[in-house]
Amino acid sequence: MQKKSANNKRNPQNNPAQRGVPKQAPTPANPTQRRPNPAAPQMRSRKPAPKKPSAQNQRFAPQKAKAPQRPPVQNPNPVRKPNPQPPLNKRNQAAVTQAMKNHREVKTRRKYHGGNYILYYILAMIIVVVVFIILANVMLFDSRTIEVEGNSRYTAEEIISASGLKVGDNLLHINKSSAENAVRSGLVYIDSAKVKKSYPSKIIISVEEAEKWFNVVQNGTSVAVSRKLRIIEQGLTDSLVTVRGYEAESLVPGEDLKSTVAAKTSLPSEILEAAEKAGLSDITEIDITDRFSIKVTVEGRVILELGNSSELEGKLIIAQKMIEEKINPEESVTLILTNTTQVAVSYNHPEQSSEESSSGSLPEENSSSETPESTSSAE
Repeated sequence: MQKKSANNKRNPQNNPAQRGVPKQAPTPANPTQRRPNPAAPQMRSRKPAPKKPSAQNQRFAPQKAKAPQRPPVQNPNPVRKPNPQPPLNKRNQAAVTQAMKNHREVKTRRKYHGGNYILYYILAMIIVVVVFIILANVMLFDSRTIEVEGNSRYTAEEIISASGLKVGDNLLHINKSSAENAVRSGLVYIDSAKVKKSYPSKIIISVEEAEKWFNVVQNGTSVAVSRKLRIIEQGLTDSLVTVRGYEAESLVPGEDLKSTVAAKTSLPSEILEAAEKAGLSDITEIDITDRFSIKVTVEGRVILELGNSSELEGKLIIAQKMIEEKINPEESVTLILTNTTQVAVSYNHPEQSSEESSSGSLPEENSSSETPESTSSAE
């Protein structure tokens, strides 16, 4: 009993007589110590955690009533644990490892399988292009009409027949150059031909018919030649300029005119084009036997000695002005135009005296202060 009273003194909570009695604040030992102001905020004091009663005092603490325990509910579908497998030997363990590795590789390949659709798209496009090409060669782009332009001497049927083209030919298989050459070689009066493809089903043949421009006389044979140097027909045409000394390779109608001397091949065309620009007409003959001493006859009575082929247009302009202003329509003279700064005039008939003719000086437009007057002499 003494022990019990001693414990109650040490721990007043264990004393049932002192449980409901409030604790009184201890009086300060120093009477001069200031009391706390109830209006001022006070610091919250940390209460010590309640101590658990010791094992000796637990006998006197009131005990709570325990709730009745219910029997455990049994699961109607209990999960069965798998039976323990016997340990694998080395051969079986290696087989399992290989199977798991193969399974991982298959999953990896399936993961990137979607990227191969690009190859399928490319393959599909290639198939579509191949099918389109086959259809284009078999069914599409077949010619339904053939038109001819620029013809007057020949009919459209004659030109189409000469070209070798037919309705129903595929535009992709037509050889334009061979058709154009066939038209030129088959029809003499065609200077040039051009074949056009008008998709999806039309062919257009444009032709330029030849016109006689000058005659070429060689070894007693004369032929008429077009502006594009195509031999049109044999025979001498009186209204055309006659070219002598050409030295042609062949004079067969339908062929292109070529000279054995390369410099003479286009020389007649150059002279005639320069005469057109100079306004000089009524040229009757061109002699290019010596290409460094070209002679042009105008109206059958005025001979122009041009020398070489340089400055053809300027020389012919001077000759045209001299014929209009200085030479009478009845005179037959020779104008020496080898030098454009000096012009010499000589009469072709001895009965014409030098007194009857005036000096053949250059026209005022083409003469300069340094240019002396040209003298005239009788042959």
